[in-house]
Parts: sequence; C-alpha cells; structure tokens
Amino acid sequence: MRHLLLFALLLFGMGAYAQNTFPSSGNAAIGIAPAADVPLLVNGLIRGISGGLQIQNPGSAPNGSWITLTSPRSAPGLALAEGDGNGNIARRWDTYVKGGAYHIADNNFSTTQSRLTITTAGNVGIGTATPSNLLEVNGTIRSKEILVESANWPDYVFEDNYKMQSLAEIEAFIKENKHLPGVPNKMEVEENGVSLGEMNRKLLEKVEELTLHLIEEKKERQKLEERLSVIEQNNRK
Repeated sequence: MRHLLLFALLLFGMGAYAQNTFPSSGNAAIGIAPAADVPLLVNGLIRGISGGLQIQNPGSAPNGSWITLTSPRSAPGLALAEGDGNGNIARRWDTYVKGGAYHIADNNFSTTQSRLTITTAGNVGIGTATPSNLLEVNGTIRSKEILVESANWPDYVFEDNYKMQSLAEIEAFIKENKHLPGVPNKMEVEENGVSLGEMNRKLLEKVEELTLHLIEEKKERQKLEERLSVIEQNNRK
C-alpha cells in the first residue's frame, strides 16, 4: 500500500510538472512549455473573480498607464486609464456593453458620458447614447467633402410635358403659406430637420424652374421690344 501511494504521488507530480512550469528564475508557463521571449505563457482561459485583470506599463499606478478588464458600472467592459505622474488619474475611458449597445465613455469620476455608441441594429451615435439612425452626431461635423446620393434628379423640369406653375400661382401660394411650394416650412425643418439630398434636389428644381421663367420673360420682352419698334417706325412715317 505504501509503495502504491508513493507511485501515485510520483505520477501526479510528473503530470503537474508537464502542465505547469514555475522555475525559480526565467520564464514561467501554465499548461504549456515556457517560451524564451515570454515571461508568462498560458495555454487556456484566464479568469479573474471580482477583481478582473489589470495590465500596466512600467511605473506605479496611477503614475503610469494601464488597461483593466473589469465590469464598469456592473456591465462587462474594458477600462483604459492614464496617470498624470503625480499620483492622480489624468484620464479614464470605459468601454462597456449596456442597454443593448456598445459604449465608449469618458469617465471623469463625477459624471460618465457616452462619447460613441453602437447599437445592435448597427446605428452609430457620436455624442448621443440612443441613436435611431445609422449615424447620428450631436454636434458639428467638419469635412473636406461630403458625397450625397440622390435619385430622381430634377432634370425632368426641362421635359416638354413638365407642367410648371405660373408666377401668378407661385405668388398666390407664397402670400398664403409664406414659403415656396414644394419646400418645407420653418416648423417642419425645426421639428424634423432637413435631408441634404432631398433639399438639394428641391433647390435645383426651383433654380431650373426660375431659369425657365427667366427665358419666358426674355421672350416676352423681345416681343414687346419688336412691337414697340414697329410702332415707332409707323409714327416716324
């Protein structure tokens, strides 16, 4: 019995040594042989209970920078922090899943504001935590170029069968409604905003209609000038 016990302990020790290596000096490994260029090598899952996992660069926290895999605000996430060199945390960013969306938040320890949000529907919000469109920005967008695709470009205005309102009809509409026909009014814009593609299409439609009105006015003026010239010639005779 005693020999069997010694043999079992020997087998256990050999198995433990094959799985875990903790040398007194050099690199260590768990579940795999150690690697020369890795101080700690783990073949398997690392799980932290209640404390999470923190990785920091050389220097004592909070003077350095570090990454914490934890649960900010009771939601699984990743925290990135940076020290100011004086024992204080200069900035902290939290990334977490909450309310069915992925958030990147600026945490200044008094308030936490979501700066970037991605919902499960694929909507992206910048400066808003509840985007209802594919992209919502609560603030100013600055860009060198914006390409807006638009269907039904208003070249139909120049077709022979296009029915254009007369200037008298447009005047009557403006007097009654205080805006151009086919263009949203002030209340609609304040409530719903403006679609850039649709508004550009509408504005071009009005420019093309105005161009046609100017062409017609020029033709009418030329006719009047010709009639006036004939009358002047008759008067001279």
